[in-house]
Amino acid sequence: MENHRLRAIILKLQDRLSNDDRKRLHFYLGNDVPRRIRDDPTLSGTLNLMDSLFDQDKVNEKDFTFLINAFDEIQCIDAVKLLREHWRHNQSDAHNQSVESLTMIMPPMINQLLEDQDEDKYSMQQLLVNQKNICGNNNVMINSNNTNINQIPIVNFDEKPQHSASKRKQLLNPKKVLWKCLLLFALLSIVGYGILAFFCIQNFVDLGRLKISHSLSIGQIQLLETSNNQSIETIQQLKHKMEQINKPPPLRSPAIDIYPNAKWSQNGVTVAGGNSGGSGINQLSQPLGLYVDDNETVYVSEWSNNRITEWKSGTKTGQVVAAGNSTYKLTSPRDVIVDKASNSLVICDRSNRRVVRWPRGNDTRGETIISNIDCWGLTMGEKGSLYVTDDKKHEVRRYERGESEGIVVAGGNEGGSRLDQLSHPSYVFVDRDSSVYVSDHNNHRVMKWEEAAKQGIIVAGGHGKGDNVTQLSSPEGVVVDRLGTVYVADADNARIIRWMKGAKQGNIIAGGNNRGGQSNQLNGPIGLSFDRHGNIYVGDLGNDRVQKFNLSLNE
Repeated sequence: MENHRLRAIILKLQDRLSNDDRKRLHFYLGNDVPRRIRDDPTLSGTLNLMDSLFDQDKVNEKDFTFLINAFDEIQCIDAVKLLREHWRHNQSDAHNQSVESLTMIMPPMINQLLEDQDEDKYSMQQLLVNQKNICGNNNVMINSNNTNINQIPIVNFDEKPQHSASKRKQLLNPKKVLWKCLLLFALLSIVGYGILAFFCIQNFVDLGRLKISHSLSIGQIQLLETSNNQSIETIQQLKHKMEQINKPPPLRSPAIDIYPNAKWSQNGVTVAGGNSGGSGINQLSQPLGLYVDDNETVYVSEWSNNRITEWKSGTKTGQVVAAGNSTYKLTSPRDVIVDKASNSLVICDRSNRRVVRWPRGNDTRGETIISNIDCWGLTMGEKGSLYVTDDKKHEVRRYERGESEGIVVAGGNEGGSRLDQLSHPSYVFVDRDSSVYVSDHNNHRVMKWEEAAKQGIIVAGGHGKGDNVTQLSSPEGVVVDRLGTVYVADADNARIIRWMKGAKQGNIIAGGNNRGGQSNQLNGPIGLSFDRHGNIYVGDLGNDRVQKFNLSLNE
C-alpha cells in the first residue's frame, strides 16, 4: 500500500478521536516511539506518532495489521472496519495469500480478520453508503504530498458507534484485558525462546563447521565446545582464530597446537645421512641448518661438504640442489630455508659473507641478495621479510624484498648480556606477530624481541651455562609453536628442551642421555624444525645425520 494514501486515512481518523482515545492509542503504540511523542496526544503529536511508524514508501502487511489491531484495542470499531476494507481493496488476492502466514505471529487478531472476511460481503460503494451516518465532510487535501483523498471514506467519530450493552460490556471487561495481556506475554515468551533456540542451534552449527574446517587437536575441540556457552561475539572471535589457524604456520613451526601433555618418541628415526660422515649421496658431513617443507622433504646445509642436499620423505639417499661450480660456489653454508613465493632456496653462505637466493631445480648458480654480512641463521616472516642473524655485529636484521641494507630488530648495541644486547646470536625464528626469537649463543639464553621493542625478554635459560632444566648451554636452533612454547636445540647438553610460555624451567623432550650415536641420543644438535604434524627434526652434527622424533600423545 502506498504510504501517502494510508496517511490520508489516518489523518481523517485521528482528527476525530477524543483526547482519551488518542492517549490510549499512544499508549498502545508508544513503545516504538520516543516518549516526547508518546506523551503528546495533540493532533501534531499523533501525526508524529504515525510518521515514526510509517516512514517507508510502502506500508507492508505487518505494519498495517499492527495499526488495525491498535484501533481495535482502543475500541474504534468503525475505524478498524474501514482500514480492513481499504486493505482488501488495495491488496486483493495478495492479502488472502499472506494472511495465513501471519496466523503464526498474531493468531487472535488474524482469526478475527478471517471471520470478518467471511461476514463482510460488501462492495466499496455499499460500505460508503452504510457509513454516511458516521462520516464527516471528506473534501480535504493532505498537505504533505498534496495528495487528493476525496475518494477516501472518512469515519466521523463525533457520532459514537452504537453497540449493544452486552457488546460494550464485553469490550470493557477487565478480565478480557487481563487475558490479552497474558496472551501477549505468552507470545513474547515463545518468540524469545525461539530466538534463543535459533542462536543455540547456530552455535552448534558453527561449532561443527569449525571442527570440520581443520584437523583440530584435542585441546582446540575442548576450547570450542566450552565456548558454546559464550556469547555470539565469542563464536565470531573463535571463527577469526580458526581462520588464523588455517593460515600457513611460520617457517619451521608445526601446523597444529601442541599442548603440555604432548610427548615425542624417545627413539629417533634417521631420515637423512647416518652412514658416517662423507660426501656420498647417502651421507652428510656436519649438518647445520635444517628446513622441512609441507611434503616432509628435508633440506640440509652441510658445513663440510659446501652444499645443500634434499632428502625426500622415505628415501635413503639425498640429492644435491645447491653447491655451485668453480666460479660461483657455496662455502661453509650454515642455514637454508625455502621461499615458496619465488620457488627458491635462501642460503646463508657463511664463509662468502653473503645471503644467496638459489633457484630450485639443480641450477648451478645463485643470486646474491645480501652482501658483507657474517650470517649464521635466517628465517622468513609471513609477509616475505627476511630475518638474518649477524654474530659479529651481535644483531638480527630484517630485510624487505629487494632491500640490501635492512633494519636492526634485535640487538645491535654491541655484544653484551644486557636485555638490549646479544652475544653471538645463532638461529632465529619469527612468529605471526612479527616477534623475533633468537638463540643468544654466548649468553646461554633465548631472547624474544617484540616488534619495534628496544630490548628483549628472556624466554628460556638466562641462568648461566649449565645442564640444569633452568639452564642452557650454547643454544642453537629455536622454534616457537602457536601456544608460545619455545623449543631449543641445547647443543652442548645434547638435548632438545622446551619452555612453556612464562615457565621458569624447561623440560627435555629428546636426547639428554649423554652424547652418543644411539637412536635415543644426540651429539651436538644444531638445526631444528617441525613438520606440519608436530614431529621434530634435528640436525645431529656430531653423528652426521638428521633425526626425526615422532609426536605421540600415547607415550
